[in-house]
Amino acid sequence: MKNRNSLAYSGRFCGHLSLFALFAATAQAQQGGQEPFQLPDLIFQSNRDAVPIDEVPRAVKSINEEEVEEAAKTSTNFSQILPQIIPGFGTPVFQNATRGLTLRGRDPLFLIDGIPLSSAFGVQFQYFDQKVIGDIEVLYGPTALYGQGASGGVIQFFTKDPTDEQINRISTGFTTSLANGSAFDVESLSYRLSAESSGRIDALGYVGVVSLESHGAHFQPDGQRIAPTRLDDFDDASVFGKLVYDIDAAQSFEGVLSYSRSRARATDYTNTASAGPDPTAVAILAPQQYADEPTQEGIYASLSYLNSDLAGGDFKFQLYYSSEELTQIGSDIRSRQIAAGGTLPDFWPGLWQTNGDAEAFGVRVDYSFAVTDAFKLNIGADYRDESEALLVGISDPAVFDATGLFDATSSGPQAPPVDIESYGIFAQGTWDVSPAVTLTGGVRYDRFDYVVGPADPVFSRDPGLRPGGTGDADGFSFNLGVLYDVSPNTTLFASFAQGFSLPGINFAAGAVDPCVPLSGTSLLEPIVGDSYEVGVRGSVGLTNYAFAAFYAESDLGSTVSVDPATGGGRLDRAPQRNYGFEFEAARPISETVNLGVGVSWNDGENDRDNDGEYLALSSLTVLPLKISLQADWQATPRMNVNAGIFYLGDRDRAFDDGVDSFEAEGYVTADIGMTYAFDHGGELSVQVSNLFNESYIPLESQSRFGVTADRRFAGPGRELAVNYSFEF
Repeated sequence: MKNRNSLAYSGRFCGHLSLFALFAATAQAQQGGQEPFQLPDLIFQSNRDAVPIDEVPRAVKSINEEEVEEAAKTSTNFSQILPQIIPGFGTPVFQNATRGLTLRGRDPLFLIDGIPLSSAFGVQFQYFDQKVIGDIEVLYGPTALYGQGASGGVIQFFTKDPTDEQINRISTGFTTSLANGSAFDVESLSYRLSAESSGRIDALGYVGVVSLESHGAHFQPDGQRIAPTRLDDFDDASVFGKLVYDIDAAQSFEGVLSYSRSRARATDYTNTASAGPDPTAVAILAPQQYADEPTQEGIYASLSYLNSDLAGGDFKFQLYYSSEELTQIGSDIRSRQIAAGGTLPDFWPGLWQTNGDAEAFGVRVDYSFAVTDAFKLNIGADYRDESEALLVGISDPAVFDATGLFDATSSGPQAPPVDIESYGIFAQGTWDVSPAVTLTGGVRYDRFDYVVGPADPVFSRDPGLRPGGTGDADGFSFNLGVLYDVSPNTTLFASFAQGFSLPGINFAAGAVDPCVPLSGTSLLEPIVGDSYEVGVRGSVGLTNYAFAAFYAESDLGSTVSVDPATGGGRLDRAPQRNYGFEFEAARPISETVNLGVGVSWNDGENDRDNDGEYLALSSLTVLPLKISLQADWQATPRMNVNAGIFYLGDRDRAFDDGVDSFEAEGYVTADIGMTYAFDHGGELSVQVSNLFNESYIPLESQSRFGVTADRRFAGPGRELAVNYSFEF
C-alpha cells in the first residue's frame, strides 16, 4: 500500500500526533490554506519488521523520544506516567512494579530492545533508567509474533541510537511536595542528575548514559507522609552503554550493556493505617535495621548482528542475557493477624521480607524479504531459558521488638522455584492486493518445557508440600488482518489474532493443592485466546484520529482477583471474555495551540465456577472509563506551556457480583507545566502535578487490604518538579 497518509501516534500529547511534528505541520497548513497537513511516515518496529505504522492492521501506538522526555519531567517512574498516556493500559501506580497494569484487561509482554522484561516478581521498571529510552511502541491485543506473555499485547521500549553528530547533555532536577502542611518539606525532596553522550567516530557509533536519583518521601494532600512505597528513601544509580559498529553500508554489530541498582537510603519509617472509614497507609517513625538491606539490582546485555541486504532480505540476529535481584523492605503483619480474627492464618510469618532472583538468556532471529513486488514475508525464531526463585526472609519477633532488626534468620518459599525453556517459530506475510487493500496473515508455533521445584509456600492458606515436577505445552496461533484505504486520509482495518502463552508458572504452581502433582491441575494449562478487532484511523481537516474496538475470549483464561479473606492475589483459570475500545484524537486550534484527547474503556467476565454464569472480572485487572485531555501552547518561540487532565471513572460491577470486596472509585487530577529554551542550549522545565491537591486513592491501592493493607497508598498531593538540562 503506497503513499498512504501516515498517522503518527504520540505519547505525552494524547492524540495520535507527534507534538513537534504537529506544531510544524499546523503552521504550514494554516499558511497554505485549506489543505489538511500530512506527517512523515512513521516506522513501527514491534511488528518484528520495520514497516510504516499505517500498514499494521491493528491498534498501535508509538511514543517518540521527545514525548518520553516530556512525560518524565513530572516523574521518572514508568508505572506512574505510562498509564496516563497509553489508552487501555492500567491506571497510575506510585510504585515501581506493574501490579494492575493490564492492557485491554490482560497481561502485556514488556520488552526492551527485544529482551522480555518478566520475572517471578513482576516487571520492575527501575531495572533500566528512563534517560536511556528513545521510543516506546504499543501493539494492542494478543500476537503470534512474540509468544509468551503477550495475551494483552506488547509494550516495547527502544533504547537511544547514536546520533550522527556528537551531543553531550547534562540534566539535573528536583521534586518536592506542595501539599498542605508539607510544602517544601526537606524529607519530600528528590534529586536527579544524569550525563549523556552520543555520537560517531568513523564507523563506530556510541551512546553512554550515567544517572543518579535520590528519592524523597511523598505526602498526602492533607500533609500526612505516605507510607514507604519501595521508591521513597531509595537511591538509584544506573550506567548504560551502546556501541554500533558499521561493517559496511548494509551490515552492523550492536552491543548493549545496562546496569542499575536501587538501595534503601534510610529505613526510619514504617507503615500504619490512618484513622477513619477509608484508611490509607501512612508513615510512622519506627527506625528499622536490616541484615539483608533492601536493594534491587538489574543487568541486561545484548549482542546483535544486522544485515539489510542478505540475499536481498533484511536479517537480524540477537543474543541476550538479563538478571534481576530483589530484596524488599520488611513487613510486619502481626497486628493485622490479630485484628483479622483468624482470616489471616497465625502460622504465616509475622515479620518478613521478599527476596527474588531471576535470570534469563535467549536468542532471536528475524529474516524478512520480498517474494514479489506485492508480497513480503517475515520469518523468525526465538529461544529463551529463564529461571526464577522467590523466597521470604523470616525474622525473629523477639529480636525485632528489642532492636528493630529484620534479622532474616530463616526463610521459606513465597512461590515454587521455576525453570522455563521456550521455543517459537513464526511466519508473517503482507500482500498488497491492490493500491487500496492490504492483507496480512501469519502463524506461530510455541513450545514450553518447565520444571517446578517442590515447595511449601509460606503464605498458602493450605500448608503442605507441593511436589512440583515437569510439564510442557505447545500449540499454534494464527492471525489475519486487512486494511482498506477508503480515501487518502482514511483507513479501515480489521483483524483476528490468537495468543498462546503460559500463566505465571510460579504463581500458578503455588496455588496447586498440597500433594497434587502438576498433571492433576488445570492451573498451569496454556492460555489460548482469540481476539477480534475493528478500527479506523485517519484525518478530517486538521484533526487526526484513531478508534479501535475489540472482543477477546479464552476457553481457559487467566486473571487475578483479590482474595476477600486475605487481600492477596488469587489466580482464576476459567472461561473468560474481554471487550472495549480506545479512541484518540488531536487537533491544532491555532498556530500556537494544540489539543488532544485519549479515551478508553474495557470490561469483561469469567465463569469461575464453570456453571455457565459469567461474573465481572476484578477491577484490579479491568479498567473503568479512562480519559486524558492535553493542551499545548507555544506562548513564545522559546516558551511552551502544557496542561493535562486525567479522569478515571467508577466501577462497581465486580463488587456487586461478589468478586471484589471494594468498589472502584474514580478521581480527577490536573497537571500544568512550562518549558523555556535558552540561547546557550539550556532548557528549564517547571511542572506541577495534582494542581488542585485532590485527595484520591489509586485504583491499585484500593484493592489492598488484609495482608497487603500496609500498601494502601494514597495518591500524592500537589508536587513541584523542576528540571534543567543543557547540551554541548
